[in-house]
Amino acid sequence: MDDLITSWLPYSGYTLSGLPGFETFEKFDLDDPSSPWVIEICLPIVPLGN
Repeated sequence: MDDLITSWLPYSGYTLSGLPGFETFEKFDLDDPSSPWVIEICLPIVPLGN
């Protein structure tokens, strides 16, 4: 997530809002390490200048 904040966010036209972010794990199987994981990353952002 650090790469998202340091690489993408500065050039996106948005900034962090100051509220906490979170991750949700939609699908994962700890018993099968080869199975794909579906993870949603939620960052509260606002347009720059607001």
